[in-house]
Amino acid sequence: MLVYRVHGERLECGNLVPPSTHFAAEAAKGARGVVGERFRELMPRGKPQRSASVFAFEERADAECFISTKSKHFLYKLEIDTSAAHRGDWKWLGRALADRRDAHVDHYAKCYWEGRDPT
Repeated sequence: MLVYRVHGERLECGNLVPPSTHFAAEAAKGARGVVGERFRELMPRGKPQRSASVFAFEERADAECFISTKSKHFLYKLEIDTSAAHRGDWKWLGRALADRRDAHVDHYAKCYWEGRDPT
């Protein structure tokens, strides 16, 4: 499966892609940090730890939207093994950050971890 990765360092063809290192919601203070922590708490057993994961976008347009908020980042096309992947749409995190009501945050986190489509 081809996906798109936004990364802060230049990579060469054939390089291993390092795990993502920026977790704004988990690192944040206040309500934003609480939401990120709740997503982590509700992570089912057997899912990959976010800190050891490579985050990517299925749609190039989503990757381009994300990279537009970053400086000195590069866009890469990757081929991934879908049997080793967790599909969680970052839009669920965005909805939880916008809403922040506990019951809704839990619902959005469960949808994220179940790999549901947010449309």
